[in-house]
Amino acid sequence: MFTARALGPEGRGLLAVALAVGALGMQLGNLGLHLSNAYHVSKDPSELPLLISNSLIMSLGVGGLGALLAAGVFMVKPEWAPVKGLLLPLSLLYIPLGLAYLFLQNLSLGLHKIRLYNKLELGNKVSIVLIMLIFFYLRGFTPVNVFLAYLLSLAFIFSANVFSLQPNPFSLRFSWSVFRRELRYGLRFYVGAFFSYITIKIDLLMVQYILGSRQAGYYSIDSTMADLVLLLPMTVAALLFPKVAAVSDWQTKWKLTKKAASVMGLVMLPACIVVAILARIIVRLLFGASYLPAVEAFRYLAPGIFFLSISLTLGIFMAASGQPWYSVAPYLISAVLNVLLNLYFIPRLGIVGASLTSSVTYAGLFVAVLWVTKRVHLRRMSRSAS
Repeated sequence: MFTARALGPEGRGLLAVALAVGALGMQLGNLGLHLSNAYHVSKDPSELPLLISNSLIMSLGVGGLGALLAAGVFMVKPEWAPVKGLLLPLSLLYIPLGLAYLFLQNLSLGLHKIRLYNKLELGNKVSIVLIMLIFFYLRGFTPVNVFLAYLLSLAFIFSANVFSLQPNPFSLRFSWSVFRRELRYGLRFYVGAFFSYITIKIDLLMVQYILGSRQAGYYSIDSTMADLVLLLPMTVAALLFPKVAAVSDWQTKWKLTKKAASVMGLVMLPACIVVAILARIIVRLLFGASYLPAVEAFRYLAPGIFFLSISLTLGIFMAASGQPWYSVAPYLISAVLNVLLNLYFIPRLGIVGASLTSSVTYAGLFVAVLWVTKRVHLRRMSRSAS
């Protein structure tokens, strides 16, 4: 909110796109190990030191290598770079730091250290604001300075997480056996999660490429508001996953997920309607009158937010069930559909076209995920009966 007012639509757009580049790199580089961390440490907490060690080496080593490769590509093909200047290397540096943060946070969830998880999440947000204020006082307010605040906060919080999880000294060594076992589980989720990210977040990058930074700034407000509305289902999904994964009884897994999805639907339907109705007031109050062009687009996005919230909750069941390969199909289809529809609608309808595309895609994803989830449940129940 503060950054939106201080940077203006164009600066806000550059910042949002730089963050999206870092997040995309995290999606490419995580290999599903974040969920694998939560799953395996919930099964055997004694493996925590090895999982921490593997997580640090994978995130900083492999994530850093991926960032360097991307930097090389953008040096050869500068026209492909979504942002220019210092923002580009900073957005790539976000990848290894973000991976470390992601891997370690999921270890906290797997150990059911919910208080620690919440403290670190809050600490991340508070430290970002504090660092931004320091930069504002010393160097002024620019997209580069704000992004630096995000980077420094990530480095601080993931370091604090290491010492919170493992206060005693431990050796930093890589376990291939643990990695192979984690990869077998993680890759199943990774493919679906990557296409899910393409479905949910690629529209901002496409708006940047097709319409420019100012329109990306407007659309980033719609994305921010969507993220705020989705905070509840995302938190529920993160907290419920290790609980469902730890349950051995198949019927209990299904009942927990079904109940969570039903409650989520009852809560999110009125929430999405209210936020859509009050969108103009919310945007003016939180972000300023200069972002009012984002209001119409958000109203087209609101139905999709409702369908996506239930899909996120249902996804817990598939992830906690070993993520069968055929469960990836809904995310693959929705990702391809999302890109194709955005290519058609964004040039014709602007950011409203991006929002309309998202709602159509999220509704289709919900139907597909519901069908696949039921199929996973029925297959397992038939095996148990036989």
